[in-house]
Amino acid sequence: MNEASTPIGARCYGWHNAEVRTIALEEHFWTAELAAPPGTGPLATWGQRVDGQLRDLGRARLADMDASGIDLQVISHVAPAAADELERAVRELGLIGALVNSTLGSNGAFLDEARFAPLLDRFERLDGPLYLHPAPPSKPLSDVLYRGLPPAVAGRLATGAWGWHAEAGLHVLRMIATGVFRPASRAAADRRALR
Repeated sequence: MNEASTPIGARCYGWHNAEVRTIALEEHFWTAELAAPPGTGPLATWGQRVDGQLRDLGRARLADMDASGIDLQVISHVAPAAADELERAVRELGLIGALVNSTLGSNGAFLDEARFAPLLDRFERLDGPLYLHPAPPSKPLSDVLYRGLPPAVAGRLATGAWGWHAEAGLHVLRMIATGVFRPASRAAADRRALR
């Protein structure tokens, strides 16, 4: 097989399983509306290069996907559109559920808020799992929780070493406490969302 006819995955890994597609579900991105102001939030640690990578949904991202043997990335972030895309992905593509990124760090929202009812209802109707992916805390919260710590330690505690687990747990506890998992309260939340 020559280089031009070699499948992408074979060039990267020395093999390619043409019968199995690689679909990346946990792909990060943001838009101007979602991004923290320059020098704040994750950008304070990651820098402008990462900001550019997160905003790119074109050629550079596709080149990175090709280099990594990824056939498809799943990207969506608006609740009603996400609900429709979830249904399409389950019914037409055979996915069984989806990842929902936390918005706590970017806009202080929790999944028990009425605006998320259409998306949660779709998960329920499709009987699909929801993978809640946590986010770093907002700058004001981070300043309170990790004040005085070395930046590398604060960054780790705010994310994978502790903060992400605490945030995901808080999301679930709020959903339980507010009755999101009870059908009657879900119907009431749906009505509130339509007002």
